[in-house]
Amino acid sequence: MDIRESNLDLHEYAKTFASQGGVEIGSWLEGYASEVPAGSAIVELGSWLGAGTAHLALGAQKSGAEIYVYDRFLCANDEERTKAVRCGVQLFIGEDTLPRVSGALEAFPVVIHYIKGSFKPGAKSARWDDKPIGLYVDDLTKAEWLWSYAMEVFGAHFIPEKTILVLMDYHFDEAAGPTYAAQKRYMARHKDEFEFLGDRMGGTSVAVFRFLGWKQ
Repeated sequence: MDIRESNLDLHEYAKTFASQGGVEIGSWLEGYASEVPAGSAIVELGSWLGAGTAHLALGAQKSGAEIYVYDRFLCANDEERTKAVRCGVQLFIGEDTLPRVSGALEAFPVVIHYIKGSFKPGAKSARWDDKPIGLYVDDLTKAEWLWSYAMEVFGAHFIPEKTILVLMDYHFDEAAGPTYAAQKRYMARHKDEFEFLGDRMGGTSVAVFRFLGWKQ
């Protein structure tokens, strides 16, 4: 079925995406995306198969914000393949998932930019321009070096008192150990620069913050 030619409600359609948390917190993602300040962008690190992106797109229809999605868009190994199978999706190892994801998201009448590749220091795909960021959704940077680099790339473009950060794996360390507590350590050090808004929505490991401004 071509969703663009059907009468299926986009909210219902968004709920059908294979999800590792995006559907579970979909209403929050939509709400935050709908309130992005004019002229600012939505950044999503780690889209997987587009569940979170779909809900961001629902909100972006109201705010008019463009969405920038960073992901390898690759089924790299058997672990990735198995994760997809659990959600009812058949992938093959080595599959480029970008056509699958972008095709599924074509139904949403918003601008989505796909940045395919590794997000690490020096990578061509791990850059940002000078556009202000109104909403930052992170489902990728659990380790210290990666989180630090993401803040280096994007942090200067957060809008004081406005930018919302949705950290999908904020509590991942509780299952995987302190190596993955980089975001918690960072927020503890920068508690005067970020306002805690809530966490564990939809039974997930997410936490949400508002950027207040960098202190001199």
